[in-house]
Amino acid sequence: MPQRLSLCVICVGFLVICTSGCQVPSLTRKMSSVRGSIQDLYFDQGLDNLIRARNQLPFIHLAYRDFQVTGTDVLGGGAKFNYTDAAAITKMFGVDAAGKRTEFVSYKAAPITDQNDIYEQFMAFAHTPGLLEVSPEPPPFPVYAIREYCGEYYWIPQEAASAFMHLVMGTSMMRGAETVPAAQERRIVTASLITGDEEETIAKIVLDQPVPGGDGTIVATLDDGRKVRFRVKLPAANRPDDGAPTTEFQAQWDPSEEKFTVHNLVNAQVRFYSDLHPPEAPAADQTQLQILDTLETIQALQFSTERTVP
Repeated sequence: MPQRLSLCVICVGFLVICTSGCQVPSLTRKMSSVRGSIQDLYFDQGLDNLIRARNQLPFIHLAYRDFQVTGTDVLGGGAKFNYTDAAAITKMFGVDAAGKRTEFVSYKAAPITDQNDIYEQFMAFAHTPGLLEVSPEPPPFPVYAIREYCGEYYWIPQEAASAFMHLVMGTSMMRGAETVPAAQERRIVTASLITGDEEETIAKIVLDQPVPGGDGTIVATLDDGRKVRFRVKLPAANRPDDGAPTTEFQAQWDPSEEKFTVHNLVNAQVRFYSDLHPPEAPAADQTQLQILDTLETIQALQFSTERTVP
């Protein structure tokens, strides 16, 4: 019996050693798949919110948290064990001898009802020309994202991919304290109509102070308190270099969706969001840096003291 037991232990140990090399890439693929599923949740939520906002339907933005991978492995010979977080198996066992594996991804979702800017961003994006398009048939060219809803196709052009990415990141992941200003505060001095019809208004606007030239988005606060959002680009005539400071832009919006006129923009306070030239980060606070240096010194001394205690 002792010899048989020793032989069994040796065999199991050999099995662990031989199979440990396969488990790491296997679990890496599984965790990558889980991460991809989480990312898809946020991507799909962003697109669904836009479609409902475009159709004047209420929508709820959810905050996902407490993601957990749980499962059961059934090994050869009837052995069985449960686990939580598959990544832990690599550290504990380093073995992939499972004959059958069942996995579940669970999470919690809570509606966000105390951050109005999230909903304002989706509503503004959904009604800004060039960002979310609608057609009775799928477009005959590649698009960034597309979804069918009630017999119509809602799609985001390739050119608006960056704007959609910033929308999803800014409303779901990047909800911490803002360390770099995302927009520049300006005022519209003059606004004049270039062309206009029932579906599109194009106007020339002049800001009170220059901003980096190029495509961007403006959120304007009108005199009646409403906030409106529209896209801007450099004018075709006397076009400055991209990124060069300028005060003149060409604005575009859909008057059937955005209920305002050129005259409403005069003297409006605006926030200018540049697609490619965000504001520079503010200089670091020297007092905070000194405090951090002091804390690091204290921590280093504590670590040194702990190391020398017998």
